[in-house]
Amino acid sequence: VMELLEGDTLHRRLDDYRAREERMPLGEALRVVLDVLGALEYAHSEGMIHRDVKPANILLTRKGEAVLTDFGIAQIVGGTRHTVSGALMGTLSYMAPEQALEGHCDARSDVYSLGIVLYEMLTGEPPFDAETPLAVLMKHVNDPLPLPRTRVPDLPEPLERIVLQALAKRRQDRYE
Repeated sequence: VMELLEGDTLHRRLDDYRAREERMPLGEALRVVLDVLGALEYAHSEGMIHRDVKPANILLTRKGEAVLTDFGIAQIVGGTRHTVSGALMGTLSYMAPEQALEGHCDARSDVYSLGIVLYEMLTGEPPFDAETPLAVLMKHVNDPLPLPRTRVPDLPEPLERIVLQALAKRRQDRYE
């Protein structure tokens, strides 16, 4: 049970921007990512990895807050794993490479997933597209990241560097 949060999901908001052939304003995108980072910081400090950060799990309240929801597949660090061996837990389009390849997650896996969300908010589209979710996942693992400024030339260069570090293929190269 959780409190009633009136508003919409980030997924629907991004779809609305795409339908109008617009991108989310930079200030709005940064407010969303800062709110979600706050939620992840708290979860991680309590030993919990979300494992499914994506726009559909980010609610945007009428007060302008972003709330991270759906901790249904969260993993307690050091806790017993209750998933089927070899089962992928999470949404493939937002999944960190190590989460898919090794089934291992840590805080940096959530950072990667939020990096994909940030990339999508800034450019209007996720970085990788393919016909199937598994093909998208393989692009996350193998393909170089399309630079955000190739899609949005006026994107501030320091912001692009943040996205690039959050989306490093090797988790040890990402923000802690």
